[in-house]
Amino acid sequence: MKYSVTVKETIENTMVFLMLVYAGFMVYVAYLGVEFHWGVIWALVIVGSAFVLRSTLPVIVGAFFGASDVWGWHWSLALLFAFSGLIFLIPTFILFVIKGLKH
Repeated sequence: MKYSVTVKETIENTMVFLMLVYAGFMVYVAYLGVEFHWGVIWALVIVGSAFVLRSTLPVIVGAFFGASDVWGWHWSLALLFAFSGLIFLIPTFILFVIKGLKH
């Protein structure tokens, strides 16, 4: 059995891997931010609720606090870091709305 991996598959797999690493990093920074303000128990509750409820809002808020308060970043850079997922979500939403209006 011969299996060849195309360049497209390699790029797709690499991008999925990088997105998973980035998501894990965001959860880590969210944990640091919440732990800094409210302690370990609440940090575990917030991170756990993000997984159980499948909501990214606790991770976004925690990542903002982690970048701004723990790492000492300026609030605008911390906001850009925390809401970086919206950079990809907003164009997708606009495309979805435009496609919906055409049909």
